[in-house]
Amino acid sequence: MSKKNISLIVQHQNTPPKYFEINQYVFKLLIYIFPLLSLITLIIIIFGSLYWSSVNSYLTTKRPIEIKRLNKDKQLLKNEIRELKSLNILLQNKLGKIEVPTINTLGLFRAIPGMTDETIPPTFTINNSSMEHHKEQLKFTFNLVKINHKINKAAGFIFVICKTSSGIIFYPHNSLLDKDLFINFSRGEPFATTKFRPVKAVFNNIKQQSNYLFRILVFSRDGNIIHQQVVEK
Repeated sequence: MSKKNISLIVQHQNTPPKYFEINQYVFKLLIYIFPLLSLITLIIIIFGSLYWSSVNSYLTTKRPIEIKRLNKDKQLLKNEIRELKSLNILLQNKLGKIEVPTINTLGLFRAIPGMTDETIPPTFTINNSSMEHHKEQLKFTFNLVKINHKINKAAGFIFVICKTSSGIIFYPHNSLLDKDLFINFSRGEPFATTKFRPVKAVFNNIKQQSNYLFRILVFSRDGNIIHQQVVEK
């Protein structure tokens, strides 16, 4: 028998004994290596199970919260889109009523060097307009609403021209002085607003008639025309 081999005699019950010879290196492999590999495999399985268990637990607890948050964000986005569409339609309807002027049509106003038309894009619109006639006094009220959000604060001068069957009347009343042939833009009603400006134009000695035509003119502090709109009552 070789010194490098290990001899084994195996007998089972009444069977004759059997003789085996195993190489020492193979025997050591069976004794040490295989159990070690089994232990490593077992450790990998245990840590893998713990990892996937923690991942599954995380997904189970966090996924419904995340899905709920995403659904909420989606609903908020839908609401914002719906509001923007409604606002767009409203602005289109309002802008459809805005008359786009040119400086040449403002012949009653004194032109100044560098005077420009800045009505596009629109800065204002007119809403909540109402009219009251009592004892030859006509009151025309409205809100001058700023719709250009790129401008933080708008300021300037407001004129209201009322066209009746007998002619045209200006507000403010001292807009056109007796000695002047033209109106200075700075003689309008001054204003400054970040959102809207209520306006109350009063006209005296106005006979009652079926309808009235009002033209609202707004100049900037530099004398540029920034809004013009016609309202019929």
